Amino acid sequence: MPTLKKWLVMSLLTATSLVATAAGIRTVTVDAEGVGPSREKAITSALSEAVARVNGLALDARDVSRVSAQVQNTTKGEKGSQTSKTQAELKEDVDRQIMTKTQGAVKSYQVIDVSCADGECRAKLQVDINKFDLDKASERVRIAVLPFRVSGADGQKFQGQLNQGLVTYLTNTRHFAVLDRDFQGERLGELEGLMRDDVRSEERARIGNSLGTDYIVTGKIEDLQESVTTKKVPYTNDVVQQHHLSVVVNWRVIDASSGQVLVANTAERDLTFNEGGNKLGQAGREIGSGIAETLTDIIYPVMVLSYQKDRNTVLLGQGGSTLKVGTPYRLVKYGALVEDPYTGEKTAREEIDVGVVEITRVTPKLAYGKVKESNVNLEGAAPREYILRFDPTIVRAQQKKAAPKTMTPAW
Repeated sequence: MPTLKKWLVMSLLTATSLVATAAGIRTVTVDAEGVGPSREKAITSALSEAVARVNGLALDARDVSRVSAQVQNTTKGEKGSQTSKTQAELKEDVDRQIMTKTQGAVKSYQVIDVSCADGECRAKLQVDINKFDLDKASERVRIAVLPFRVSGADGQKFQGQLNQGLVTYLTNTRHFAVLDRDFQGERLGELEGLMRDDVRSEERARIGNSLGTDYIVTGKIEDLQESVTTKKVPYTNDVVQQHHLSVVVNWRVIDASSGQVLVANTAERDLTFNEGGNKLGQAGREIGSGIAETLTDIIYPVMVLSYQKDRNTVLLGQGGSTLKVGTPYRLVKYGALVEDPYTGEKTAREEIDVGVVEITRVTPKLAYGKVKESNVNLEGAAPREYILRFDPTIVRAQQKKAAPKTMTPAW
């Protein structure tokens, strides 16, 4: 799994798939061999080897011994002692115990050959293993949003929506595998239910597929102040309340394995809301989305996939709720890699402003933008050659230009 530090520099040198392969259970057939002091132990060993080869999960050695002990009262050994069970009954017991120990991983198996000599048996089996395939999205950079540190009841309301805004935005970019940290109890309860007797054994292959995170997003809400102002509307004498929120949030991205801080920033906003509604929740979602947008812009800026000359539009590799129709962006062309003179690391790529693109259409996975300005020929533009960067100054200039003219009465 590449590190986030490399993504900060080289993220656009690798294409991100926009179509995920569906998760599901499939059967994998493998040949396996096992060795043991008895026929049953050799079979158990072979089954354990088969599970390990397919799912990367082997039976513990003590479990192998325990399974073998459970399925044999006395075995037919070298000295001719008699077994108390038929071979069919022994096989049935082996099947039941193995299915229990592997949580349903072994669907079925066929004994190809068992040979015993000098107190050692060797078994050859053909084994059908239930394997749960994670979807393609699980191969993305895995990121978990942990609760931000906060104090006070108002801060708790704000923090909950802040986390939700982060999770929503990062998920909708479809560039990250966002791991849930809010509903662990519900998820684990569902997995526990797979161990009930009425559940098909192959469904238990879903157990043991929890993902560990690569990176953690968290931080601290340093300041959260709310004030209210009243204003009388001219001519009607109606009194209107406006709520003002001043928010300062420090956030960071941490490497989960090493604890290294890879990205750190501060989100500072002054927000105004009219009377009514959940103002703290709305502010939290807005700040959370803003943090996620900044983080995504660092790692996975909006990619230009292609240019349509007849419509003068670009196809963009991001969509959903992360982009809004009417929003202008700087059109940027990538240049050469830039080396840090102190560390010698390739820290970034040169960015050359070449125009302005305005979002005209958004779909769940893609978006389209009208090229408003451009000083380069975009025909034949290659993927990973151009990106979009959000620039609030362009937004403000556009809003000022579009603001309606009004006449103020002289009185």
